[in-house]
Amino acid sequence: MEPAETYADLPEETRRMLEDLRPDEVEFLQKLIRMIMSFGSVGKFLALVGGAIIGLVIGLPMLIDALMRIWSWIPHKGP
Repeated sequence: MEPAETYADLPEETRRMLEDLRPDEVEFLQKLIRMIMSFGSVGKFLALVGGAIIGLVIGLPMLIDALMRIWSWIPHKGP
């Protein structure tokens, strides 16, 4: 679909609003869109970090328990 066709498909109220925008308002909207997109990137990063922390909290005790069981199989001297 060409841009002209997509613009024609917009509701009349939306077209009027877009036509009335000043250059500084367009610049502000572009910055706002970039900021919202960066929030999504930060959110994905925080989700990965949170998942890694949860994995460590769950996995580390399991690893320590497994290593202690393996260590108990090894015969050692002393009490």
